Amino acid sequence: MTDAGATIEERPQTRAREQGARLLGELLRFQSVFGLAVILVLAAILSPVRDGANVFLEPRNLLNIVRFASENGIIAVGMTLVILTGGIDLSVGAVLALCAVGAASFMMQSGLGTGPTVLLVLALGGFVGVVNGLVTTKLNIQSFITTLAMLGVARGVASLWAGGYAIPLAFGDGAGTAPASFK
Repeated sequence: MTDAGATIEERPQTRAREQGARLLGELLRFQSVFGLAVILVLAAILSPVRDGANVFLEPRNLLNIVRFASENGIIAVGMTLVILTGGIDLSVGAVLALCAVGAASFMMQSGLGTGPTVLLVLALGGFVGVVNGLVTTKLNIQSFITTLAMLGVARGVASLWAGGYAIPLAFGDGAGTAPASFK
């Protein structure tokens, strides 16, 4: 009789453990969302206050955060797709640098406007991606090796294109200048 009494008392504890494990599983499933929420709340609480207003939550500051994070966000979306398909792309940073040098060169040295520059840079990045894809699929070379080689090639081409120096940007509205929003 004691055994039957022990099992009846253990059942609520077992259910509580199962519910706790389920809740913990859900929390772990969305841990990045909770982490981001905690960071945002802490940033809002600990943010400096100017004229009685929270500086962090000002629209201008939030827009700056989005603007600075957008480049990494776009790259992260592309890298997510690559990783989901079982590949890896080590050349992303070097291709980004190549495209940045290309954009600066097209605008500052060739005098192209923003529209043609964006199209040319997208074509340049797409061309590099097609080369990586063709080498990987047609020559049956692992994407790790292909993109490692492209990392070196893109870095070298970017360095040669810029002459080893930074390309200074002039901001304005005319041809040969970068839009003021690029600052």
